Amino acid sequence: MNNSLDSVVAQVNQHIPHVRLPDVGTWSSLEEGGRSVYELELPREALSENLQTNTCSAPFFLLCFGYWAARFTGSDPLLRVRIEGSAPSDAKKGHHDTRARIALEALKMGLGDRLDIQGLEPLEWPTNLVVNAPRRKRPYNGGQGEEHHLETQICREKRWAQTAPEICGPLGRFERQLPLGLFTGRVSATNTWTPRGSAQADLWATSPGGENFHLFELKTGKNAQLGALPQLLTYLWILSKIQAGVISGGGPGAQAVRRAQRLQGWWLAPRLHPLLIQGQDSPIRWLSAGLKPHLDLGYLSFEETEAGEFSAWAPERSVRF
Repeated sequence: MNNSLDSVVAQVNQHIPHVRLPDVGTWSSLEEGGRSVYELELPREALSENLQTNTCSAPFFLLCFGYWAARFTGSDPLLRVRIEGSAPSDAKKGHHDTRARIALEALKMGLGDRLDIQGLEPLEWPTNLVVNAPRRKRPYNGGQGEEHHLETQICREKRWAQTAPEICGPLGRFERQLPLGLFTGRVSATNTWTPRGSAQADLWATSPGGENFHLFELKTGKNAQLGALPQLLTYLWILSKIQAGVISGGGPGAQAVRRAQRLQGWWLAPRLHPLLIQGQDSPIRWLSAGLKPHLDLGYLSFEETEAGEFSAWAPERSVRF
């Protein structure tokens, strides 16, 4: 009997064309106790990939297809991720593996009983974790590539913070690049716990009084990948640990997190991957319901005059989940 998820994908494709599952692991659909179960059997080495790749983001594809299948058929599926294999022995791969497990921990917190994760030991957070700090204040000019150009443009021109969609609430000035590499004991290459050099959130800001801390994951129109979901979720989960006092260190951004009462994460992009949003509906609503005690999630849309040029906010496409 063919128990693949092909029929589920076909149902979703009737409403969201041309989306498919990543070519990794084994995807299946089965019945247990009268309830549909959508299962992903994923090799452990997939967790050592870059978090934004389709390979490492596969559990989040499972979330999306499960959500839309439920919306379009009225079902209530159980999502199951079954990890096969052992933790990597290579240190660098181990850092990526840890970050992927942080993403899965946040995913489980958001989904609760909707998600069953098997074959993966619970993540143990060291008691002496430290987050790195920027070596210098990021300039508001320069930057390589379209996304860096957008970062500097948004930070340099104060009007973008002043005219942000109302769902944000008042914003102070945008700041570039918040380092979120984690280390045990002190910041050094030998004490690395998660990837360090590339572990930086794109933009951050606070409300004028500092009670709300906003983290932004910025994407251009060319980079509407589903990996933006685990990336922002992982950064926000780390911020929640900083706020709770589990992680020390950091610079002005980390100090602002500790002072804040609420953490708010935003995807900042002209468009998101079609599996992430359709109109005002999104699988992020499942996640948001479970994460509400910890943080808020939303999407801020904007227009580009051309790739890498911020033109105007698009509040009609923006949504708070």
